Amino acid sequence: MADEPTKWHDLLVAVLDHPEKLALGFVLLAGFWRWIRELFHESKEDSQHETFVDSLLQRLKESEQENKELRDELRKRVKEDHHDQ
Repeated sequence: MADEPTKWHDLLVAVLDHPEKLALGFVLLAGFWRWIRELFHESKEDSQHETFVDSLLQRLKESEQENKELRDELRKRVKEDHHDQ
């Protein structure tokens, strides 16, 4: 345990003697942090995109069903009009 203050002192002296290495370390740390954030952000966007696409597909299916019902009703009315004439 007596060695620990010396190790910390040596590390501090090394960092202060080479500030460019400290700056590089901060740049690397910031880049890593940004990469992690973008990775999570991308994951979140993907799930939101999937939800949006699912919503659009559901609306499309509902519209197709409604259109089918309207076409069937129109055919039925046209058929009735032909029989009435």
